Amino acid sequence: MNPAVKVINQAVALTVVTEGETCSRCRREAVLVQRYSGRALCREHLIRDIESRANRAVRRQGGLRPDDRVAVPAGAGPARTALLAFLERRRGAERMRVCALPEDGAEDPLATAAGLGCTVLIEDTVLEDVGSRVLRCVLAGRQVELLSPPEDGAVRRIRPFCDVPGAEVRLYASFLSGIPDATLPVPADLAGAELARHAADHPSAPFALARLADALAAIGTEGRDEC
Repeated sequence: MNPAVKVINQAVALTVVTEGETCSRCRREAVLVQRYSGRALCREHLIRDIESRANRAVRRQGGLRPDDRVAVPAGAGPARTALLAFLERRRGAERMRVCALPEDGAEDPLATAAGLGCTVLIEDTVLEDVGSRVLRCVLAGRQVELLSPPEDGAVRRIRPFCDVPGAEVRLYASFLSGIPDATLPVPADLAGAELARHAADHPSAPFALARLADALAAIGTEGRDEC
């Protein structure tokens, strides 16, 4: 790799920064280059790009209503910081009420959210999480889990950043919160490590796995509706 190129996410190299690169949209200084799209983006256009994808994901997963009471995961980390920043920027046009799940509610977040009177559980899942889950199910011979339709019940589950690489979510969190960004952890499980290795040469691989997950979930939903 050219020494002038800095890998932003060492775990899954989907995003790099090249010194002297300019934004593909406005010609200002770029903060990153998306290897999977070939686009260079400045700070402003990266924020717009991430929020556009996040809003599409929200609509695809059922949307948010003004009277929703939203639960967010407990804990810390760049993805959760980004999630809170994203929700805060949406709340200017929506009267959403946001509450954090307690630490002891992590094992069954949907039930915990329902107990708090929430109508939506918003999770800080990023693209690599989705791809790793698909690989994990395939490697373990549990492909049938990917056919599971969305949960029925009073609480809807929404993952705004499911189409956004973790490195970009981390930068988004840093830009909007002012907290310095930190290196994302190297995947600890076999599926995550394999995805990272493959994505280094094929940056679109996590996106393909995410689309596969959507397609299989749709098949599961159709099967349920036919019963």
